[in-house]
Amino acid sequence: MLTTDADYDFSFRWNVIDNSQTLEGLLSLKSTKLSNPPSQLSWFAIGFGSTMLTTESIMCHSNYTTATSLEQAYLREHVAPRKYGVPGYFPQNVKVGLTDQDGFANKSTALCYFKRKLDLNDGAHNVINIESSDMIWAFHPNPPLNYLGTCNSYHGPNRRGLVSLSLQTGKMMQLSPYSFNNKRTHGLGMMIAWLVLIPLGVFVARYGRSYEGWINIKIAVQSLASLLVITVGIVVVMATNFSNGIHSYFGFIILSFVLIQSTLGVVNVNGMSNENLPISKDRVKLFHQLIGTFLMLFAIVQIGLGIDILYPWVDPREFFFWIFYITAIVVWVAIFLFAEIYLRFSSSKSQAEYQSIPLTEVLRLPESSSGKELKTFTWSNIDSAILNGELLAVANNSYVYDISTWIKSHPGGQVILHAVNGTDITDDYFKSGGFDADLFVPNNIKAKRTNQKQAPRTFDTFHQSTPSNLIPINQRNINDDSLLIAQPLTETDFKAIQRARRTHIHTRKAIERLSQL
Repeated sequence: MLTTDADYDFSFRWNVIDNSQTLEGLLSLKSTKLSNPPSQLSWFAIGFGSTMLTTESIMCHSNYTTATSLEQAYLREHVAPRKYGVPGYFPQNVKVGLTDQDGFANKSTALCYFKRKLDLNDGAHNVINIESSDMIWAFHPNPPLNYLGTCNSYHGPNRRGLVSLSLQTGKMMQLSPYSFNNKRTHGLGMMIAWLVLIPLGVFVARYGRSYEGWINIKIAVQSLASLLVITVGIVVVMATNFSNGIHSYFGFIILSFVLIQSTLGVVNVNGMSNENLPISKDRVKLFHQLIGTFLMLFAIVQIGLGIDILYPWVDPREFFFWIFYITAIVVWVAIFLFAEIYLRFSSSKSQAEYQSIPLTEVLRLPESSSGKELKTFTWSNIDSAILNGELLAVANNSYVYDISTWIKSHPGGQVILHAVNGTDITDDYFKSGGFDADLFVPNNIKAKRTNQKQAPRTFDTFHQSTPSNLIPINQRNINDDSLLIAQPLTETDFKAIQRARRTHIHTRKAIERLSQL
């Protein structure tokens, strides 16, 4: 007996014949209450496997026309559907595995008899292990017609089961079927991660760089999304059967790349504050961006495949997942398009406006500081403050800015701000009509760059030639006071000068951000 509830008994009886080569089976569904009999369209089925996604089914249909007479029922073999939808039939080139099938049904009882070889050896049917096999079962006594006009509609959550069966000894043990709710939770978690959290993190990183704390928001959101993806990914693998479908393979690929992307993200963030990491920061950043784009697009397709498994598009039992999926994609595409158009328009407009604005006007104090007495510095005061651990920068030799609140949010990293700590950054930071072409503005208004390639200036090449106006030490007159003899430049000093004077130009938005510090 497979199940006995208040209204129906569903049972499976069998013999193994032909020298243990053939399974002889009898399926029966019986109504225990005449007041609630199976309908003429009722069906009941078994399948040798652990999930309907990968198991072909043997399904019996009542098909009676009158309430009293015993009429012929019929048996059908259905291919593994690979999704929770209406199972289809085997293609014409695949031989049906059932032989000597027969069936009878009336208002109270339906019976179906069949024979099937344990190993059909055709690549289309599962092999039935005579010693131990998992077998799924399901039935529906009063099914509605499905979208194809047939009666094999969804059985519901309470009319299905899983057993461990020994055809040889006759032992049967009820098992807990794989939870559909676990897969539903998996799908919902993936949608929240890929359709809400990760696009939010990308949006903040792309369009929120001029706001303090943007990097912390990005790290928090992306870390939460990665943790959610890994958690629900592992949960569904441990709690369900690997279905051997394209969705499962894609899932493992995405999960692997999420781990790689998370590692690159950690390295990328650390590289913003540590110049001595033995890595190529540009390559790490490039791979991080490329893998992120690949994952985002791949995951959107993967989520669509997953929803189609749970709630097939042609016959969905629940519309929430599809509505969530489509709405999230449309909303995010609209948001990114609007933000990108606004960024390009405002960057192009502000570039032309900025060229005509005097530097002193750009560096004017914010209105919130008007009327307040500001602290006055001398260069000696600044030197002392820097030695005491403060982070200060001077602009236009007029205002001193506290860059400590912005250093962790600086899109170009912390290293460059530490390098210019205590210096006048006017020449490096404010370029007439300048902008950071790599991080802030679209390609069509990037800064023009010369095509001439110059050899990188290193400490070694710096000492390869002697300027014509510099007299070699062995020819100098030590009594000539007109000559200023400088201290030798060490390699450490040279690297510090290079780092502090690294090209670092910005957008008008970035300049306005500085004026608020």
